[in-house]
Amino acid sequence: MNTYMFPISSLFILLQLFDAATSTVRLPLQASHQNFHESTQKRGVQSPLRDDGSRDAFNHLTLPLKEGGQYLVLAPISIGTPPQNFTTIVSLIRPQLFVISSLNPAKSLENRTHYNSSLSSTYIELGTDGYNDFPVAQAEGRFSKDNISLADLTVARQTFLEATYIRSGEETRYSEYEGILGLGFGDNTVTEIFEQGLIEQNIFSLQVPREENGVGVLVIGGVPEIEEDITWVEMTNKTNDMDERYRELKQWGVDISSISFGPPSLNISLPKREDTTPAWIETELMWISLPGSLVQQIHEHIGANRLGWSEFMAVDCEGRDWYPDLSFRVGKEEVEVNVTAWDYIWPIDMGDSGDMLCLSLLIDGPPDDVFLGMGFLRGWGVSFDGVGERIGCEYFVRVIEDIC
Repeated sequence: MNTYMFPISSLFILLQLFDAATSTVRLPLQASHQNFHESTQKRGVQSPLRDDGSRDAFNHLTLPLKEGGQYLVLAPISIGTPPQNFTTIVSLIRPQLFVISSLNPAKSLENRTHYNSSLSSTYIELGTDGYNDFPVAQAEGRFSKDNISLADLTVARQTFLEATYIRSGEETRYSEYEGILGLGFGDNTVTEIFEQGLIEQNIFSLQVPREENGVGVLVIGGVPEIEEDITWVEMTNKTNDMDERYRELKQWGVDISSISFGPPSLNISLPKREDTTPAWIETELMWISLPGSLVQQIHEHIGANRLGWSEFMAVDCEGRDWYPDLSFRVGKEEVEVNVTAWDYIWPIDMGDSGDMLCLSLLIDGPPDDVFLGMGFLRGWGVSFDGVGERIGCEYFVRVIEDIC
């Protein structure tokens, strides 16, 4: 089966054209681990979102996340003794971890932090070559072991990839990341922390930044201080057939029995199927991808217009106040999950002109899968249980109120 390609490259060409025409479109970029901390502090983010992480009432570690430009989510980690600090892209696709190696000769990476094994007293050489394949970057190098730290949690002797060669996609070209923190289902860093007895539950919770300059949170060892309100559903047993690179993986996803837009009177919904549709949750995808003709019907209802020659649909920014919700029925319990227009519409600040361009994050996708990217995650706090193989969610506003 061929890999289904989402429209990414054209978006960056589009944004570059806006930049050339107005000199005002500037999406935030993450330059270094130090800048991550500085920018967090400058925005006045205080405890419990300190740059070194903190503990909530349940003794869960809360780590700050930052929007890294072009919808990517960044988290700070450290490797080695003494610690070497890195800014990493958070991924829910694969459980592996890689950082740039000091043996990587690429000049395009020379201003980023590189892992130097000779500076770490806890480094263990494995002597095997490896390859990590993520949607936004592919890395080749050598597998090694060292201590990995997320704030005050340190997992000893975790295997990771020292990347001596990285092929970045369009979506990471302008985001100066220094590695990828893979939190996909399986033996990820949180699982390693759990197995070493450092946390009581193999659960992590994610709330991505909702705005370009916002801050999100990664809670390790449980869910935020709203445990009684989390609604859990079982992971899907289906496989992701859209991309042959990940077909063998068990991924974070749920089963969806129905999709609808607005009240029943609109008659905009996915036709009832004999079987459920798998929905995959991804941080490396900005879109909400829906099957069938559903997206076309939604765009016609909200008056979306194609933006020039691109695949993208522009909408009235003020319409976010009254456009209908996109609703999913999730899991065997058919839990209702609603995505508001403030989440499935992406505003782009045009800078000094004061203008705002709003794009729909809804796109036509493959016929048998749903993909819930940043257009979904911007509105929901999501928890991932690696032992119970279940996923929980809580609406964004409640999560942020209770954490912050």
